[in-house]
Amino acid sequence: MNTYSLIKVGLTAQEAKVYLTLLYLGPSNAGKITSKAGIHRRNVYDCIERLIEKGLVSYYRQGKKRLFEAAHPNRLLQVLTEKEERIKDSYSDIKAMLPELISNYRFSSFKHEASVFRGREGLKTIFENILETGRENLILGAESKAPKILKHYLTKFHERRVAKKIKERFLFNSCERGRGKKLSRMPYTKVRFMPAPYSPSATINVYDNKTVIITWLEEEPLGILIENQHIANGMKEYFELIWKISKA
Repeated sequence: MNTYSLIKVGLTAQEAKVYLTLLYLGPSNAGKITSKAGIHRRNVYDCIERLIEKGLVSYYRQGKKRLFEAAHPNRLLQVLTEKEERIKDSYSDIKAMLPELISNYRFSSFKHEASVFRGREGLKTIFENILETGRENLILGAESKAPKILKHYLTKFHERRVAKKIKERFLFNSCERGRGKKLSRMPYTKVRFMPAPYSPSATINVYDNKTVIITWLEEEPLGILIENQHIANGMKEYFELIWKISKA
């Protein structure tokens, strides 16, 4: 059984495997769980302790043995509900703290320094900045890998972008017509396809005074943000030059 959904609930991969193993086996001792799950005995004990804390595993004694038992799967919905409530509470707390946090925020006045954002969450930070800025975003070398790596996030991003009436112009590689045509049907969105041999190995976003270089690597996507008006102006000129010789 796939453990991905359990991981999204908040379990680690090993916790998910131990829980599913107990569902299949029924009440079992640690040795039996270890053998079936293929996880080191010490790790099994650690997983069980955490699952007990989450209310997903209980235990009882049978003679000298301690047997562990998975909680009814309905408990997973309760765990998810509790997680959502904690997130709502955290959101309210952070929102209340924001004025004080902003007043204490100290940022660098040196605008030539690049900021590096690693991983999927790092890239989301960049896209949130695009929404916050509210200026037209120019995308050079757009790729079909993007929605695979950020999955549902990009769909929501575009919904919010369109709601804010933020314009985007995409220059796709000539082989990316599928995604390009789909995006071209969105409001506030224009798409053209670069002629061969233009085929950048990275995606460049230019908006306001910012230039972002993104490499869409599945193992660790990377974004480099440069906040500099001179560089942004140069990249915008380069974009417009290619835009003129590209076709819809």
